Amino acid sequence: MKEFLKIEKVNTLKSIFATFIDIILTVGLGLILFFFAITPLFEAYTPLGSGQNYMKSQEVVADSDDKVGYNLTLEDGLGYERYIYEAKCFYEYHEDKIVEEYYKLALKDETVEPEYKNRFKDIHLIYNYSFLGLDYKADPVTESSYSNSYFIYQFDPVTQLPLWNEYGIDNPRTLELNERGIAERNDYVYLSYTSLNQILTLIDSNYYQAYNDVSLYYNLSAFTTSAITYAIFFIFMPLIFRNHATIGRKIFGYGYIKTNGAKLPWYIGFSKSLVAMILPLLGMFFFSIYSLIILVVFPVFVNLMYYMLKARDQDLLDTIFKMQIIDIKNSLFFESEEAEAEYLKSESLEDYDEEELDYTNRLSNLATLDLKSVEEKIEDEQRNNENEK
Repeated sequence: MKEFLKIEKVNTLKSIFATFIDIILTVGLGLILFFFAITPLFEAYTPLGSGQNYMKSQEVVADSDDKVGYNLTLEDGLGYERYIYEAKCFYEYHEDKIVEEYYKLALKDETVEPEYKNRFKDIHLIYNYSFLGLDYKADPVTESSYSNSYFIYQFDPVTQLPLWNEYGIDNPRTLELNERGIAERNDYVYLSYTSLNQILTLIDSNYYQAYNDVSLYYNLSAFTTSAITYAIFFIFMPLIFRNHATIGRKIFGYGYIKTNGAKLPWYIGFSKSLVAMILPLLGMFFFSIYSLIILVVFPVFVNLMYYMLKARDQDLLDTIFKMQIIDIKNSLFFESEEAEAEYLKSESLEDYDEEELDYTNRLSNLATLDLKSVEEKIEDEQRNNENEK
């Protein structure tokens, strides 16, 4: 019976590699489901599709008889002049609505001093302020208040005062920009350009609703996809394979047992998988870089570090659920807790090999320890000598 206690530890690098195999398979199937199954279903049966269409119609507007159209879907790297051109067209196309909303916000904003509130009735100043990042408190006496690293207000050639009815222009210092400075200016303008759709959420209630619908149902699509793929690879497949192994661990012949050496009951592995699923799914539902770091990347990192530093090849959840990964191919263990209990009852000296028996016999033949102190021994000897006399 003693051979049932043979537990072969796993190779740490192989175990980590098996985890990466599982992750790659999960992500691969997830991408396929997301783009070719789950998202198309959401587009067909939820407001996702109609919201996307409406947003596209407002982000790319064709020229009309009285207005120049604009495009808010340009890719990066086209040169900052192109983005500035599209931005100016956008501000002019929605001039009345933008002025109305910005002026309304300025009136409510207590941080905007009363003498500056009327400036938000000018679309050019709003453009210079919200797109180019220039100070709406522009004062011709203080240069820093009407310029930044890349742009300045246009000036009257005679008075040299900022012109409120003109768009800003390049700061003369930009003529000396090196390659890195030019790239930074392009990035600065492109960031402002990609933020123009936020103005649409301010001036168009339908766009605002469509924007929220698209965000919500994309997150739900990602959430549903993640739940399905995780369930397939980390919940249902481990129930099929021996000892709660995933595909990656199955390849290397690895699986799980209880830390007491017994076979892992299905419900323990199932419970661990459900608990492990909670944080990643929350990270996908509240999709943002911060939620992914806090709810997905950080727990995975902590779990990985715990596994690598733990001497018994357990990650954090393994420790909590009292389970351990082992090399199933080269191990022998109890098939059940009942088998373990029966083994403990029947264990006798016959189960020990010759070396263990010899060690046990030598232990039994040891003399009883004499714990008397040296002084007591001397007194006893003297007393015995006196009695003999």
